[in-house]
Amino acid sequence: MKAVMAAPALKRVGTLMGGTVLGQLAVFAVTPILTRLYAPEAFNDFGIYLAISGVFSVIATLRLEAAIPIARDNADAFNLTRVAFKTSCVIAILAIMLTFYVLSTGFLVVKSNPLIFSLLVGISVLLIGAFQAISALQVRHDGYSVIARAKAAQGGVLAFGQVAIGFLFSAPIALVMGDVCSRIAGLSSSLNLYRRETKVQSVQNNLVVLSNYLNFPKFSAPAALINSLGTQAPIFLLGIFFTPSSVGFYVFANRLIAIPVSLIATTLGQVFLGELGKALSSGSSIFTVVSRYFRISILLVICFSLVSIPLNTLLSPFILGDKWRASIPIINALLIMAIFQVPISTISQTLNSLGRNSWQLAWDIIRIVLVTAAISFSSIFSKNLNLVIYVYVTASIVAYIILLGLIYSSVKRHIVLDPSRSEASRK
Repeated sequence: MKAVMAAPALKRVGTLMGGTVLGQLAVFAVTPILTRLYAPEAFNDFGIYLAISGVFSVIATLRLEAAIPIARDNADAFNLTRVAFKTSCVIAILAIMLTFYVLSTGFLVVKSNPLIFSLLVGISVLLIGAFQAISALQVRHDGYSVIARAKAAQGGVLAFGQVAIGFLFSAPIALVMGDVCSRIAGLSSSLNLYRRETKVQSVQNNLVVLSNYLNFPKFSAPAALINSLGTQAPIFLLGIFFTPSSVGFYVFANRLIAIPVSLIATTLGQVFLGELGKALSSGSSIFTVVSRYFRISILLVICFSLVSIPLNTLLSPFILGDKWRASIPIINALLIMAIFQVPISTISQTLNSLGRNSWQLAWDIIRIVLVTAAISFSSIFSKNLNLVIYVYVTASIVAYIILLGLIYSSVKRHIVLDPSRSEASRK
């Protein structure tokens, strides 16, 4: 246990997780209020907003945020951050136009005003992209406490905003507006490092910066896009086969589970990426870093799931209200998936960091095929929402196990190809 919970890693994880916990506790605390302010159909609009902004935001920076912690020097890291800001602006504009087009054609249906909805999607994409880049720069400079404060602010504003706006008018757009406000709060509280770096680092040509890290936009960005499509596919596909209220139950359940999943996987993943970059630079054992964070995340998610599944079944009707009873089996199914998702997602950046970007892309293609086939075929042969969700969960678990195998193989090959690291890894 001492080897797993190493002091430096534990300190970084504890710092990041502390801020995230504060923010997510606020979101959890207001959930019973949200379920009484909004109908299940309202979460359909919110889910579509999250799905569209989620798809565009993963390519907003062209995945350059993954290169920032492992950049050759601080000058490169700063310039990568600048380029990430600019690409986020371009992708945000594209998101606004495509979202408005999709809503106008009726392919996706929302109750909100299409133009306002599209503008909020674009703003969210820009804010998420910028925050990803800033957070990566903070990781490089060990600014974990700053990220923690930003996440705490983000969670607090999200909880307060959705409730406050909901009391004024409980239209679905209120949920979206509260989320956008939280993105603004998170980004504004973490910009100081970038301002300082602007004064001490020289500005390089954007194309020169990109040329040195071309694998990230070339392989990682398409892989991230396909991965996000696989993640958001349930919302889009369920919208085709089921009613808006059914989609709302899934969105609500997924929102609840995404909070602890994000808390563990994203927090550990950020610290993991920073330590992996240092291990690659110093020639120390990457296998030790990968295995340590994998075991930490397994311990955390298993403990959480074992407690949450029985409590969810017993307490959800009382806490959420009877009209949300249909979300209970969906929540339990997603908790089972989280046991596999969290530890493997935590170390998923290993492939990109070791130059196996094409492997990541191949896995993302496999995953979206599995998920799409699972939901589509099960929905055609059964109109039972719970059955469809469990088929989707099973397909996702298979995909995550495949990813774990690819990560293990990439680490093994890296050690074999570099004798100096092979010796370090055996110690």
